Amino acid sequence: MLKWVQAEFNRKLIKRQKIYPAKLKSYLLEMQLVRNMADYEYEAVTRKDASRQIHKAEEMLRYIEKEIGK
Repeated sequence: MLKWVQAEFNRKLIKRQKIYPAKLKSYLLEMQLVRNMADYEYEAVTRKDASRQIHKAEEMLRYIEKEIGK
């Protein structure tokens, strides 16, 4: 289900309607990869990597909040 939601977000809101910038497409994928690594891999996520993902998530939320507020 999560992959479908990501694909639809990318296809409809980034590619087709151009509501959000294209860089958010890579944000979604990378945040999911880091989350999976943290949950299922032996290797720990570094503080630096976690901080990057938090900043990306905050940026995405700002875009979404701005769009919802229109």
